[in-house]
Amino acid sequence: MNTIQKWYDSSTRRISIEDDFVVECDKGFELVSDRWRAYVTAISGKWLRNIYLEKGDDLFSGNPRNFLGKGKRKNSINSGIIKSVQMEPDNFWAYNNGITALVNNFIYDKNRERLTIQGITVINGAQTTGAISLPETISEDFYIPCRFIVCSDKTIIESIISNNNKQNEILPSDLRSNDKQQERLRNEFKKFPSLSYNGGRRDDKNVKNKIVFDPYLVAQTVLAFHGDCVTAYNGKKRIWDEDMIYSK
Repeated sequence: MNTIQKWYDSSTRRISIEDDFVVECDKGFELVSDRWRAYVTAISGKWLRNIYLEKGDDLFSGNPRNFLGKGKRKNSINSGIIKSVQMEPDNFWAYNNGITALVNNFIYDKNRERLTIQGITVINGAQTTGAISLPETISEDFYIPCRFIVCSDKTIIESIISNNNKQNEILPSDLRSNDKQQERLRNEFKKFPSLSYNGGRRDDKNVKNKIVFDPYLVAQTVLAFHGDCVTAYNGKKRIWDEDMIYSK
């Protein structure tokens, strides 16, 4: 009966966890709109970690995705989050985009400087939440940017969830797009009016009446030209990912 009730609850409302929580956070501020209000703050990473370890994936009842795991590649996003928590906890707030959570209500007591939330589901930040919960122990606490949102309009809630999960993944080529080699290649391609190369930039407008060269294909071609044909063929993404290969 408990399982059936849980399934029914999760199918009819976005927030499955309805407990009250005293939030371990730094000071923040409130924003109010006609159809929603929010409290913006920095929360304790250990506090969020403890909730996930206790509640599990119920914490993501309103999220299109659950935690996807650490991943096989050593430089995956979630592995990077874990490394930041363990090696640079003081910088975690600056490195991380933070989380967004829907709550049934929040109350900030100015006299006691205490924030209390009623119910919670993390609608953006499942990977951050899961990753910080993987290490067996975390010695130092750290801050995570956070928004707690209260909204009773179902249409707006669905839009909030949808728009919070439309961010583009940061590709390795994005991080190289402004370096001197990509700038050089872009300038060299300009010599040929019928060709176009954006050098890893994804904000370029659609190019018409030109042959557009994919940055990954160009990188493969240049690396093969310089003698490393095997990596060029098998490691298309590694060329951009790894400094040693890219420097060739």
